[in-house]
This record gives sequence, structure tokens and C-alpha cells, in this order.
Amino acid sequence: MSKVSVIIPNYNRADLIRITLENIFSQTLKPTEVIVVDDGSTDNSVEIIRSFGSKITLICQKNQGPGAARNAGLKVATGDYIQFFDSDDLCSLNKIECQVKALEASSADIAYSPWAKVYIDPQQIRFENHVLQQRQLPLSKNPMIWFLQTWNIVFQACMLRHSFIKRVGAYRTDLMPSEDSEFLFRLLLHNAKLQFVPDCLVLYRLHSMGQITASGTTQNHRIIDWNNFLSIIEVQLKENSLPIDPLTKLVFEAGIYQSLKYLSNIPDISQDIAINKRSHYSPLRKTIYGTLNFYRRIEAGLRGRVTGSRYLYPYQTSYPTESQYQLIRDMGYEPVLS
Repeated sequence: MSKVSVIIPNYNRADLIRITLENIFSQTLKPTEVIVVDDGSTDNSVEIIRSFGSKITLICQKNQGPGAARNAGLKVATGDYIQFFDSDDLCSLNKIECQVKALEASSADIAYSPWAKVYIDPQQIRFENHVLQQRQLPLSKNPMIWFLQTWNIVFQACMLRHSFIKRVGAYRTDLMPSEDSEFLFRLLLHNAKLQFVPDCLVLYRLHSMGQITASGTTQNHRIIDWNNFLSIIEVQLKENSLPIDPLTKLVFEAGIYQSLKYLSNIPDISQDIAINKRSHYSPLRKTIYGTLNFYRRIEAGLRGRVTGSRYLYPYQTSYPTESQYQLIRDMGYEPVLS
């Protein structure tokens, strides 16, 4: 069977990294190598990682962000397949095995599976809501079109063919936390073939107050970073002359307009930039974008009332299945639905 490299960036996760590593080493198909890149931690993370001995390849670097950490891992990875994982998340014990089998049986570049936002306690895993990507991304549209209409996925829920990553290139290091979204965009830009693998589950840890993985980034920083990401995508779309239907183009542009609105509320140099950019929109376009964004908010609210989830159609959400509950029990936790 092919070799698998697991790459885990770590920054000050002394309280969680051991649980994550034990989860990876408990997989039904063991990874060939586990590469942990410590990104300048100031706690005792490195000591905990070193306690695993030769089972882990440890790289220590000064703090440069998760993109640079993943790049450092990729430079030394020898596996045929790459599993990016975060230092605080978990996955069902069959995750690596299921996705490797799927990639070996197909010509796909990316295997992807259901994932859920959860709270993880010592004995319980509590679902925030629905499981995302319970079914494959609808085939009615190209994955790039779904992406431009705000679909996304976490790389913990994926496994990537190493040879394909080499074609796409390294992570950008000037984005955080949008570096994963930009990397996914480039994968899709290179016409990545996707293979859905339904029989495993990735658990994306939520922290206090509903915050996903605490990265030390402020809300204002996230808004600025997201605007930078959208600007990069906008340029790439123009340079590559992608055939995009009018509705998708409108949805994407409305997203940029809304993001600039958030940016204009930040009292620093970003405010002036955002106000200047928004001033170039004609009154008609402002009305169209504003109406579309309002409609999408109403639609999401209605969807939440009817289905229990505000996520858009391509996420294919639903409540956890009994088989997914069993996957969690096999990990030693009791599943609970909030």
C-alpha cells in the first residue's frame, strides 16, 4: 500500500497535541511518517512531541504562521499521499485507510469526507449541529463554481496526492487564516479531481464561545486577511480567464462588496482603502450587491429554521448518522448532539 505523510503544524498546543498524535497513531492504517512542525511555541509543546520519540519527525522553526509550517513539512515529506492535520483536531480511526483506498482505486487528486464542528471533552464529543459534506459535492456544477459561490472544506477532511501538490506549489505565507482557502482555490484552478469517501469522519474542534481553533488572530485581522484573499482570487480569475457564468460572477462580486463593507468599519488604514474601493461601484451595482447579500442572509435564516442548518446546498449537511456515532464510540468517546 502507498505511503502516507501526516503533516501537523503546532503552536502552543501543549494541552491538546498529545491527544491528536495518539489519534493519528491509532489509525487502522498507520501513516508512514508523522511530521510535526513546531512554529515557535512558547509552552512545553516540543517536550510533549519529543516524548513520542522516533515515531515523529519534529521540525522546530521560528514563528512564521501555519502556511510556512506546512511548507516546511512538505519539503521533507516522502509519502505518496499527504494528510494535513491540525494540532487540536481528531478523526475516526479508519480515516487514513478509507481515503488511501479511495485514492488508490481512482485517478482522483483529492479524497474528501464528512466533517463536523464539535466540542471535545474527556469523555464526550458534542456536535455543534449538522455534519458537513454528508454527501458528495453536487455534480451539477464544477467544484470551482461551488467554491466561488462560498463552498469550502477543511483539509483535515481531505487527503491529497503528493504529486498533484507539487504541480500546484507551496502555501502562501502572507495569508492567515485564509491560507487554506487560497490553497484550495489553486488546487481547483489546476482542475483537481475530487473523490468523495463517505465512511469516515473528521472532528473539527470548537473552543470556548463558539470559536474554532484559537489562532491568536483578532476579528479585525480576519476581516483584513479575507479581503486580501478575495483580492488575490479576483486577480487570478482575470489572469486565467476562467469561464464563469453570470450568476456565479455576481455572487462572488457581491461577496467582495460585503467584505469591503466590513473592512470599512475597521478604524485604521484599511478603512480608507475599503471606502475608496467601494466608492468605485456604481449606485446600480451597490443596489444589486446589497440586495443579493440581503437575500442570501434571509435564505440562510429560512434554511436554518427548516433544516436546522444555515449551510448552503453544496455542503450537503444533515444530522449525524448512527454509523458516525459508532465511529466516535470506537474512538472512546460518547457522541452527543447539542
